Amino acid sequence: MMKARKQTTLIAKGLLIPLMLVTFAVLYPPFAHGWVGDDYVQLGYVREVVERPFTFLQIFHPTWTIWYYRPTQNLWFLFGQLLFGQQPEIFYAIQIGIHLLAISLIYRIAKQIGLHPYVALGSAALFAIHGHHVDVVTWISAIAIVLAGLFSLAAVSAFLGYLKRPSHANLLLTALFCILALLSHEETILLPPFLLVVLLLNRIKHQGWIRKKSPISNLQSLFSISEKLVFLLLIGLIAVYLIIQLTRPNATIDLSSTSSEQWLTLLSPSTFGDFWLSTLYQFTFWGQLLKLTGLRAAIFVLGTLGLLGIGFWYSNKIVRLGLLWAALHLAFIYLALWAQKPELYAGRHIYNALPGVVLAVGAGVQQGLGVSRKPLAVSRGSSQRTMHDTLPALTGLFVIIVLVFQIAASRRIQGVWLADVTGDQSIEQPLREMMPVVEAETHVFANRLPITPKFLRSVVYVWYGVMPPNLSGSLSKLLDEGEATSDYYVFDYENGRLFNLMPELQQHDKTFLLLAHPITQEIHRDEGVSPVSTEIASMTVAGPENDRRLSLKMNPPADEAVWASQSYINTILPDSSLAFGVLPAADLQVRVLIEASDGRSQVVWESAFLDSEMWQDVEIDLVEWWETAVIIRLEARRYVSEGEPSTAYWSNPRITIN
Repeated sequence: MMKARKQTTLIAKGLLIPLMLVTFAVLYPPFAHGWVGDDYVQLGYVREVVERPFTFLQIFHPTWTIWYYRPTQNLWFLFGQLLFGQQPEIFYAIQIGIHLLAISLIYRIAKQIGLHPYVALGSAALFAIHGHHVDVVTWISAIAIVLAGLFSLAAVSAFLGYLKRPSHANLLLTALFCILALLSHEETILLPPFLLVVLLLNRIKHQGWIRKKSPISNLQSLFSISEKLVFLLLIGLIAVYLIIQLTRPNATIDLSSTSSEQWLTLLSPSTFGDFWLSTLYQFTFWGQLLKLTGLRAAIFVLGTLGLLGIGFWYSNKIVRLGLLWAALHLAFIYLALWAQKPELYAGRHIYNALPGVVLAVGAGVQQGLGVSRKPLAVSRGSSQRTMHDTLPALTGLFVIIVLVFQIAASRRIQGVWLADVTGDQSIEQPLREMMPVVEAETHVFANRLPITPKFLRSVVYVWYGVMPPNLSGSLSKLLDEGEATSDYYVFDYENGRLFNLMPELQQHDKTFLLLAHPITQEIHRDEGVSPVSTEIASMTVAGPENDRRLSLKMNPPADEAVWASQSYINTILPDSSLAFGVLPAADLQVRVLIEASDGRSQVVWESAFLDSEMWQDVEIDLVEWWETAVIIRLEARRYVSEGEPSTAYWSNPRITIN
């Protein structure tokens, strides 16, 4: 019997090796040559520490970054750059290697809790490959989730070892891994409470409930002094950690700003139903789940929850603990993410719930088949012996079917990510051609890009090796500032082409952008003024294909007695000129009117055009308005009130100084 047991264990361990190789081959991404989205931001965050490595302890300061407080993630990016430079292929390979360690821990834990070696192998295989691992195991910015999974599993394994053979070493290892998990990802605050439940169940099972004077005394009798100290330490660290998380700034999720109304919505059955359907989709990729509404959705949600409840009631302790593990993680996601930004809920968020699911599935299968972890000492003809002999085939068939489905899903998702990375990298060469050098004074902005425009500052750092000043990123940041110098660049991306949206900025020492702070009005013939909605004037990108410009789009009303007016308040500095471009339209008259604070009013430019597809550039010397507070009005009106409405376009109206 001992020989058969060892042989079974050796075979299962041996099969772990091809499982690891297949996992690496499937998960290693076809986009490994490039960074993805947030990766650029994370590389930018650690830039200063890369230049001064011995200052790395600042990473542990709660306000070192406005991103999530995940020091181990920042250390990963820091040491990765120090050791390998900015080579994404190595980052991907190591991150998959960390996932492989997590797989081996799943197998180890499954064995520790009494699963048959083949069932343990099956559980590890179910965890190894999942379609959503693309956006966690092979997204470098999601390393925090993978590290949290590894440290959590290591803590559970060390604690199970402690329960089997109590020692200070295993208990200290448990505490160490819990702390590392806590420094990796916020959802690991659930780990110490889960271990405490495991400890209570273990002690009550083996020692029974000791009857004393009070329940507190009964509980205290179940713990040793060292256990009390360790769990008190972990509880104290969790309390400090929660205070840090609730008081520090966070650019993505800010629980302290969540209103009571938002929290109350979590109690709504429909809100939970939506979350539950989305969660089931994340696990199964069954797209029809997201289409369920109304009564059908309610029946499905209640039905699946009912089946889980029945399974929980009739299952053994191991299944229940696995389901508890998964439920705790999903509850955290529901409270911390779904309450604020449900649109961010993605497949990566189930990574740390998945170990509980696969262990529960393995334990449930073993319970259902009535198979022990040990070879059965029964006659060859018994039904139990037959079941034991067929266990490898049954387990293997089930796992293979699931893995084939998940591999196909992984390849499909990898294709989407590859397209995104290819799109991101497609703009690097044209960007270098339009902006060959980045210096300390270079400010870079973008209207639209394959990469999120607000990440542009960090993207430039990775591509050029120079971090632009903080006033860089999305176009809205530039418009909020309202002014630029010749060191400012603004790019746009349209129909697969990157272009300089405002090349005129590089031609002047200083430029004040009139588009930044407009006042939209209608000016009537009787000189009455009335505010209107922004529908009459809006910002857009317009012009011929080879000359696209950031523009003010104006749609004057079908009334020749009414001017559509966009007003800008400014103080004209010496050496200033007013510059803009106009895209003509057949039935429109356009003009520029300046009103001074001293009562002067003058139409400084006007024109009516025939149709043309080319911009007409205009520059007006403002010498007579120097050092005067003025209102500059860009206005347009229709000649006729019939026919299709026409649109006036003003390209980047601005005041320039040389």
